[in-house]
Amino acid sequence: MPASLASLPGELHARIASMCALQDERFKYAKLAIRSPTFPLADPEPAERWTTVGALSVVSKYWNKVTEPYRFSKLKAAHLASRKFRSGFGRKFGRYITELDLTDLCNGSEPDPTIVLDALPSLPNLRTIVTPVMSNVVGAVVRGVDYDNGGPSSDPQQTRPEVAFVTDGFINLFAAVPSLVVYVLAGEMHLFHGLAMCTPQTRQLVLYDRAEAEPSAIIVTALVAIQSFPLLSELKLVMVEDLHVDPTMTSCAEFAAPLSELVRKLSPHLHSLDLLAERFGRDDDDGKTFPDGGFPNGVDHFPQLKTFRGFRYRRFSSRQGMLYLGPCLA
Repeated sequence: MPASLASLPGELHARIASMCALQDERFKYAKLAIRSPTFPLADPEPAERWTTVGALSVVSKYWNKVTEPYRFSKLKAAHLASRKFRSGFGRKFGRYITELDLTDLCNGSEPDPTIVLDALPSLPNLRTIVTPVMSNVVGAVVRGVDYDNGGPSSDPQQTRPEVAFVTDGFINLFAAVPSLVVYVLAGEMHLFHGLAMCTPQTRQLVLYDRAEAEPSAIIVTALVAIQSFPLLSELKLVMVEDLHVDPTMTSCAEFAAPLSELVRKLSPHLHSLDLLAERFGRDDDDGKTFPDGGFPNGVDHFPQLKTFRGFRYRRFSSRQGMLYLGPCLA
């Protein structure tokens, strides 16, 4: 008589759950690649679908327990501030959390940034962090100190200890994980200078620009990151800009110098390179398109390159495009 699923040893049950989780992960990234390849390391939105692990978890209380490590892998700042997390979720499931998305921190609902630092003992296995806007974090700390003191202070020295405590705590947190996703904003460069002082363990870095960022800020930030992270092995740049020139931006005065410098620094060390450029017409009626571009002058040799993938397509009738540079460094 064949053995039933329930009669199998617990090790096999755990293996079944892990295989379901792996299939869910592959399906998630396949959907992301089809929908939009602009967030390579961490999906900023929860998957709007029923997962295999989720289905397995409702079979019985036993399978609910077996699938726990795979059902809870990512949290946002709002989750850390919730009553549910503070009432026992963190103690019970915190060891399963590997991704922490802090983009909602101090952004609208104003959760106290110290909540994140207080939750860290419950999250010992973090591997990927999506960073918040640090200027918003500092502003929230200052407002909190002013509130405690009964009003804004005319002496900025009064808030300096609290601001230093919080910013140092976040920088130490970011430096301790192997994967970082950073939204680039003008004036946020001090984050990388602070990380460089902490012997960062960063091996994977995603830089993702915002509409309000300076056009070349992401490239300048990438140059700083290369110097700041000695263990960096994978760097991904995601740029969404208004392009009035070629998609590679090599003939645009705002981009030419920093982009050329970045490519020249990377070209001797690249093992793989993915380039994605979305081309758009100047006017849908006349059918004109932007001229083709290429690598900066003098960059025609990649001695370590093993794989190269290039993508280019039209999707929307808009003057918005992106350059996606995803090198694996030596």
